[in-house]
Amino acid sequence: PPPKGPTTLMLGVIRVFCWKRIAIFALIVSSGLYVFIRSKHIWRKNRRVYIVLGSVMAGCFFYIMLITSGLLYDLAASYGFDFSNRMGLFSLADGLYEWSLFFPGNGFGSTGKYIYTLFATAIHNDVLAMYIDLGFIGSFLWFFWNIWCLPKIAEKHCGYNVSFVYSLLMSYSYIVYLTDNSTTYFMFQTFMQTILLLSVMKNYEMSSSLMINQRQVNYDAYCQLQR
Repeated sequence: PPPKGPTTLMLGVIRVFCWKRIAIFALIVSSGLYVFIRSKHIWRKNRRVYIVLGSVMAGCFFYIMLITSGLLYDLAASYGFDFSNRMGLFSLADGLYEWSLFFPGNGFGSTGKYIYTLFATAIHNDVLAMYIDLGFIGSFLWFFWNIWCLPKIAEKHCGYNVSFVYSLLMSYSYIVYLTDNSTTYFMFQTFMQTILLLSVMKNYEMSSSLMINQRQVNYDAYCQLQR
């Protein structure tokens, strides 16, 4: 199984560094996804991983659609959701984008530069910022590469356990990205990459151990045949 101890510990450390409600929510959701993927189910485990990753990517675009249509603002007002003034920050980018397949984007990094230059703050929504920067198709390709393609590459070269951990990290990260600019947080990204590295190292150790054991079994069988 994946390295539960280091992963759980370091996710807790990330929570301490973030110290935000969205981080608590992300940790709860990621824990639920862990149970879903690891549970005994008719679907294969790697299929469940990609169900989770596909849901994360679809959730990003659904969230952008809610913002661009104004539905998120209406829902927040109707149910009294407190976004810690995040709605006001999101509205600073009004006029820079539209919900359209043909929206081309304004250029990578343009949103952060625009918001900081005029208002000396950040939009605190990395998902929306990426959409505004790269456009509909560009952001889709960005999300598709990071959320869908990279775990497939990880599974091919490093094994299922690494893609499993990667899927949980992506789920946690993108939930936090919905109301924060954590892609620029050095400690956040460092811990995320460290968890993934620990998973790769653990998987390598397990593979090496299995290989050594198999060689020993083959050698013992060979010795039996020679007697």
